Parts: sequence; structure tokens; C-alpha cells
Amino acid sequence: MKKINGVKCRTATESLKYIIKRAGANKIGPTKSDLTKNPTWSNCMYEYPSGNNCAVGCLFSKEQLKYINKYNSNNISIDALSNVIGVKNIETVTGLKLQDLISLQEIHDEAVDEYQDYNHNRISTAVIEESQKLLNKYKGIK
Repeated sequence: MKKINGVKCRTATESLKYIIKRAGANKIGPTKSDLTKNPTWSNCMYEYPSGNNCAVGCLFSKEQLKYINKYNSNNISIDALSNVIGVKNIETVTGLKLQDLISLQEIHDEAVDEYQDYNHNRISTAVIEESQKLLNKYKGIK
């Protein structure tokens, strides 16, 4: 990971491997207690009360997540968030193109919506599979 203007930035490969690692540790997606605290919850969150993140949210530092929360943007789409922070900033920090981040977020959201039984294994599997596809794509880009 390198720093640009004091901000830690990952390459696409580093980001995708990190997402896979977090998903494998069941740190991607809401916990049952997150959803029990807010039964009307239906949106993805970059950071859940439990400390878990969405697939995209895990790529942001604690400081960046505080900034996102400051602007009441914890549960908006990455596309909408790019209007708050800027596409270039998001792509520089994550190493991923906005369209690929949108794809990851959609897969994560679909898995969370589909598996309302809070089965992290199924949510993690969906996120890992999409991350692996993108990892293979980025490995082909030199």
C-alpha cells in the first residue's frame, strides 16, 4: 500500500485481496445484531454498528469513514458517494474503477437482501466470487 498526500491507497489487486480476506473472516455485511437493532434497515452501510463493513466500505480507512458519516453518506450508493468525495479520490484510494466498485456493491446488496437469515457464509461467498472475477480481470491489465 502506498501513500498519496498522506492517504493510504491500495492497488486494485490489494483491494480485491483485502475484500476476499475480510469476507472470509465474516467481516463483510451486517451481523444479526445490526439488523435486530434496526429491523427496518434495508440499505447497505459502509460501516455497520458492529464494525463490519460492506464490500466497498472495508476499503476506506476509519478517518475516511468518519468523513463519510459527517456528510450523512454511510448508506448511499458508491455512485452517489462519488458525487460527495469525487470519482478520482475513490478510484485512487481503492485502485478500482468506479464501475467495478458499483458491481461489488450490487453483488453485496443482492446477497444481503437474498439471505435475510443473516447467513454470512452465503454473503461472503457471493462477495468472494465477484472479487475473484475482478481480480482475474485486473491481473490481465498491466
